[in-house]
Parts: sequence; C-alpha cells; structure tokens
Amino acid sequence: MLFSPATVALVTGASKGIGAACALDLAREGATVVVNYNSDEPGAKAVVAAIEAEGGTAEAVQADVGDEVAVRRMFNDIRRTHGRLDVLVANAGITIDKVMMSMSRRDFEDVLSTNVTGVFLCCREAARLMMLARKGSIVTLSSITTRGYPAVANYSASKAAVASFSKSIAVELALMGVRVNTVSPGLIETAMVKKMHPVSRKAFIDGIALGRGAAPEEVAYVVSFLASDKASYITGADIAVDGGASLGLVIPEDSFANRDAERKRKMSGAKAAGRSRGQVGRAPTQATQATQPTQPARPSPAGAVIRGNGAAPAARVTTLEAAGSGRPHGADLPPTDPHIEGTLTP
Repeated sequence: MLFSPATVALVTGASKGIGAACALDLAREGATVVVNYNSDEPGAKAVVAAIEAEGGTAEAVQADVGDEVAVRRMFNDIRRTHGRLDVLVANAGITIDKVMMSMSRRDFEDVLSTNVTGVFLCCREAARLMMLARKGSIVTLSSITTRGYPAVANYSASKAAVASFSKSIAVELALMGVRVNTVSPGLIETAMVKKMHPVSRKAFIDGIALGRGAAPEEVAYVVSFLASDKASYITGADIAVDGGASLGLVIPEDSFANRDAERKRKMSGAKAAGRSRGQVGRAPTQATQATQPTQPARPSPAGAVIRGNGAAPAARVTTLEAAGSGRPHGADLPPTDPHIEGTLTP
C-alpha cells in the first residue's frame, strides 16, 4: 500500500466522477478519506459505503469550497476529528459551458469562484495543517482545455489559473516540506462527458493518440502516486493524463496499413497498384485526384485534429451558429445540471 493507516486524505468534489475514483483509490492504498461534497449527499454517502465495504475508513463532509466560512469549518472538523491532514486532492469544480458571446458574467464568475477560489481556500487551510508536521502533499486538478477549446472559456481560464497557482505555491510550501503537483486530465469517461454531442466527442477522440477516452480510475492512479511518498522528489509538476492529446499530432491508423502493404509489395517484387509505368512523374488528372486517399490528420490551431471526415469543422460550425442565434452551445441536447461535483470537462 502507498499510505500508512494513519494517513488522512481530503478529496473535494468526491461524490462522483474523478473525485469519487480518487477517494476510492486512496482508501484502497490505505488512507483514511474525508469525502467532501457540496450538494450530492447521496453520491458522497455511496462513495463512503463503497470504501467501507472494502474494509477502508471514510466519512462524508459537506462544504461549498467557494465559501470561505464553510471551508474553514470543514478543516476545523478535520483538525478536531483526526488531528492532522496528510493529503489534499483539490478536485471540486463546476462547468457552465457556453460560447463567450452567450456567456453571462454570472456564468463566468460562478465557475471561477468554485474552480479557482475554492482551490485557493482549500490549499491555504490544508497548508496550515501540513506545515505543523512539515510534511504533506497537495494535488490539484487542472485540464488540457487550457490549450484552448470552444464553448469552455470560463472553465479553461479557471483551470489555467489552477495550474499556475499550483506552481507558485509549490515554491512557497517546499520550505515547509509540503509538495504541490497538478494533474491535467484529458477526455475522461464521466457521466457528463458521455452526454457530449456526438460530433464534438468524435473531434476530441480524433485528437487523442491512444484513440479513446480514459476511465476516472486512470486519473486516480496518478493522483495517488503523486500524493504518496513514492513521489517524494516531485513537486511543481503538471502531469497530463490525456492519452497523448497534448502531443498535437495523430497519425491516421490507415497510414500504417498502407505502409505495411507497400513493404510487402516491395518484398514480393510486385508493381504498385493504381499507376502504370507511363504515369510516373505526371501531374494527377481529375480522375486520379478523385481516387486520392484522404489527407492525413493535421492539428488545428485549437489543438483538435481535423480529418477528411470533417468532424472538427462540423463541431466548430455548430458552436458558432449557436453563438449567432443567441442559443447556448448544445441547446438541442437534454438539459444537465451545470453544477457538477468533480472535474468532469476534459
């Protein structure tokens, strides 16, 4: 196990999604886990029950991380009950996804209040407990959307702030023996992501080197490692758990098939199909242009990969048309609760 039985860990926004996965994995690795939630009490209690069913120790604590009084109360309760805090996973976050022209000031400020101010308040109170023991680990959750994605400007700004904030306090707290690291998830298969518009989802998947989204547990494993003494010489890092999306280049799968076919042809001594000897060096005619293979993927300025199927452009048109009509992006989809526990947007 990564943690001793005396280890106390707090995971904010832990009633579902990545937060729940982090709470479960920390408990499996031996830590006593405080499961924070804002409004989803049944979800938080279900996580606690799951931990206890596996022989772990956990408790649910309600607090809106954007409320300074509530945060102080939560940390005072931890101090009275456990006398210490060894790990903080600052995961709580919300999304209100709209294009900028359809976004209200309230939409913008609500996201920053939870996602940025909430991280600041929790990190400050956690540091006050950890510095007494001159040891501790803080893991914050950012996102690869900081590279720029449409319809999530408020969320992207908040996660960029979290990443920068984390590096700054990593320097400050290092002298007190407290490490601070960030995990930036990509497309994670949470309940909210599964409701993405099919065109938007395909555009995201097309830009991932591994060609799939991740399970929340795949993020949790990295968080547990960074929180543990196994990562004792790591601080100020920002780890992308994104399946290679941040690489910015995806090689089409069919290119490997074409290469293998060409290699086998050369080994067999056969002529290349589709062009006779007399055609070598000639400019392609309209007929040959029509049979040319689909152009390979190329990264767009926003980091998405545009393929010949036009998935990414279609997603972009949908977004801009929504802005022009005054409707929020995805207005034709079933309504969802914008205030979701946990970091759910990729």
